[in-house]
Amino acid sequence: MKFPLSSLHDRCLATLAYFDLFDYPLTLEELERYFLGEQPSCQELTEFLNSQKHLIQQQDGYYFFRGRDQIVLTREQRQVVSRRFWKKTRWILPLIQMIPFVKMVGVCNSLAFNNASNESDIDLFIVARTGRLFIVRFYTIILFSLLGVRRHGNKIAGRFCLSFYVDESAMNLENIQSGKEDIYLPFWVLTMRPLYGRKTYEKFVRENVWISKYFGRTLSLARDFWRPNVLRAIGLFKEFVLKGKLGDRIEKKLRTIQLNRHEKRFSKLPLEASIVVNEHMLKFHNVDRRNEISMRFEAKLQSIL
Repeated sequence: MKFPLSSLHDRCLATLAYFDLFDYPLTLEELERYFLGEQPSCQELTEFLNSQKHLIQQQDGYYFFRGRDQIVLTREQRQVVSRRFWKKTRWILPLIQMIPFVKMVGVCNSLAFNNASNESDIDLFIVARTGRLFIVRFYTIILFSLLGVRRHGNKIAGRFCLSFYVDESAMNLENIQSGKEDIYLPFWVLTMRPLYGRKTYEKFVRENVWISKYFGRTLSLARDFWRPNVLRAIGLFKEFVLKGKLGDRIEKKLRTIQLNRHEKRFSKLPLEASIVVNEHMLKFHNVDRRNEISMRFEAKLQSIL
């Protein structure tokens, strides 16, 4: 599928088709927010939706393809789960301020747009200060493990997945797209919910202007961030201790351990894995569904168009 799509008809159906893959009907406001290509006016979009009643159905304020009304109930059930997960997230995540060199934290994937199921985990995207990536990963694993909320093994549901870290020099994610047909990553960037690190998120927005070729616009800066509290003083003290040669030595040691560990595991990884381990990015996804999602999106859209 080539972007940008030309007609309002194709762009609207493509947007609905993408979220249909996740059993997620859209409100009018959400359809505007996630709209692929140049965004129409609210009046244009409403008129188009009303003209497509043979194909698009509306129920309880949600728009979806005709015959898919069961996904309204699915969404409502997942919203209940998502509220529970957000309550847990807002209690746990401020503790990450105690970790030195964390510049930004965002929630991504299903919970980011309130579509978490009972089996879902809570995916985090963490940005570290350049030169301290492995220290940040070490401390986050320790903290979330001590709290008993880290995903590992078969313990998945409602736990935090610590599988994606970058430093400030690697926030442009365009180069990790899985080919030109990767529609998942642009939506991943668009739907991510940053919670901590406003200034770093502003830089993240500037670094990822490439998503404008999919959405006709860049990311919005109007996001909700929590305010740092007394816990931040603990993190700042650790940064003071680890900012010099001591921190350099620890970072180098942790990096060597991780690279050696990855080298031993690399040959055993499945073909669908998406693993990046270098001094600027740590991405551990043993199952990368982006190609599958792109193919399903293409097939869905072709059948509709």
